[in-house]
Amino acid sequence: SSSARMLMGQDAFIKKLERRVAAVAHLPVSHVEQLTVVRYRAGEFFKIHHDGYFRPMTCLVYLNDVAEGGETEFPELEIQIKPKKGMAIVWRNATDSKADMRTVHQGLPPSGEGSEKYVINCFVNEEPIQWVSDERIRGPLCENPPPEVRIVEKKK
Repeated sequence: SSSARMLMGQDAFIKKLERRVAAVAHLPVSHVEQLTVVRYRAGEFFKIHHDGYFRPMTCLVYLNDVAEGGETEFPELEIQIKPKKGMAIVWRNATDSKADMRTVHQGLPPSGEGSEKYVINCFVNEEPIQWVSDERIRGPLCENPPPEVRIVEKKK
C-alpha cells in the first residue's frame, strides 16, 4: 500500500471530516491525528495490527467500491467489512487506556486486474496532538500542501 498524510484543516472536506470524527469520539478536534489517505493496488494489503492503546478510537472511511476483495478483517471478532464508497466504520481500540486486542485487524488485498481500494485512516489520540511543520519529522504529505501549518499546543 502507499499513503499520504493530510495537513490538519487542509481544506473544507478535511475540516468537516475531522470535526465529524471528533464529535463521534466526544473529544475536541485537537485529538484527531493527521488524516492519512491509503491506496491499495491489486494484491497489496496491510498486515494484522492494533492501532494502539493511546488511540482510543479509529474511524476508517472507504473512498471507493471494490468489486472483489479489499475487506477490512477483524479476525478475533470474526468480522469482515466489504468496502463501499462513502461508508465509514468506527471502533474502539482501548478502554481505560488498556488495549482491546479484539480489535486487531488487517486490510485484505483487492483482487482482480486493475482493482484498487482507497481509504482514509482517522485516528483519535487520547491526548491533544501537536502538529509538526518539519517534514523530516512529519513525513511526506500530499502535493501542494497549504503554506502554513497550525500548531496546537498540548494542554498541561
